[in-house]
Amino acid sequence: MERTLGFYEFAASPNFCWTTCFIYKSLMEAGESLPETLTQLFVCITVHLIWALSLDKDHARDLVCALGRMASHCCLGSHPHCSTEEMNSFDLQRFQTTPTSLKDFVRTVGDPESKNCTFSFHTQMMQEFIMAVSFYLDGSEEVNIEDMLASHKGRVDFLDLYLAGLSEPSQRKPLESHVGEFNTDHIVDFSSWFKSATQKALQSWHVERHLHFLRLLHQSQNGKLVKENMRHARLISYGRLSVHDCVVFNYAVTCTEEWDRLNLYRSTDLTEEKAILLVPAMSLSRVIMLSQSSLTPGALNHLALALRQGRTIELDMSYNSMGNIEFKLLCTGLEECHIEVLILPLCDLTDACCEDLAAVLSSGRSHLRVLNLAGNALGDPGLSK
Repeated sequence: MERTLGFYEFAASPNFCWTTCFIYKSLMEAGESLPETLTQLFVCITVHLIWALSLDKDHARDLVCALGRMASHCCLGSHPHCSTEEMNSFDLQRFQTTPTSLKDFVRTVGDPESKNCTFSFHTQMMQEFIMAVSFYLDGSEEVNIEDMLASHKGRVDFLDLYLAGLSEPSQRKPLESHVGEFNTDHIVDFSSWFKSATQKALQSWHVERHLHFLRLLHQSQNGKLVKENMRHARLISYGRLSVHDCVVFNYAVTCTEEWDRLNLYRSTDLTEEKAILLVPAMSLSRVIMLSQSSLTPGALNHLALALRQGRTIELDMSYNSMGNIEFKLLCTGLEECHIEVLILPLCDLTDACCEDLAAVLSSGRSHLRVLNLAGNALGDPGLSK
């Protein structure tokens, strides 16, 4: 779960954290697959909460729509909570049959019978998920995706992620079985916007826009859609990825089944945890660019693994300060790989590193054609090896 966007917000709400752990425990005991995305996780949670209220499909749909009105009000209003009067205006009072009826959906502060009582969602993530679901359940033709996103711009963090995930039939099916089918017109509306916005973002030079729409594609879990969009993506640098972004980027590359140039220029914090997640993407890349980066020994181990089992023919490690131990780790991947071009200028290599390199070159399994060692203090002893 640490690799899932927004994990740490769960810990801020003990009640919601307990619910999440209960869902995971139930899935594991049943031998079912665990959620890969936030959308899948919140579908599981919402289905569980609706089931716990013993509502039929029509009443469950009405409840989610009412909660959607509350969620939008909390998002757009001056306060992130609602009064008793406002809750009644959303038609939620009929579901509040006991003081604890909606406790897993809504946090109550004060006496529910008092005018001073306030109601809010346990987390912003749940609030925005309910907004996304209610958008797809809304039967109004006046509601469209561009207006909705524009009106909530700057006030939401997860809304378009959920909309992307729920636009896919396999993602929303468990929820539709409890609240009824989603509005087809709204799904088509979002899908049209999503396709256009994704293509525009991935053809830009803005890394954060690339990553944001890769996150949306990851939520969709639609490999065909990802492959179609990644084919036209501009090849820019994805240095300084977060752990979650490594998950997302790796998913996108593996969906393409091949990748021409993996540009990780200036990855100054490429840890072992991140490198593990990127091994499949590195293995599928013909060119890996890691110039001016900093890899931990653990990360170098996994880079070496990717080189051994992958299709990379060019590796640029220029301006990486590697000591003897780090370079030896890299050489374990160079012994049996397809590398034809190896770029290692200004890597602080010494004559002690040359023995490992010489072993690679003389192994009889090397495909190396171009070797750049400029700016390294190898000296005569190193070259003689």
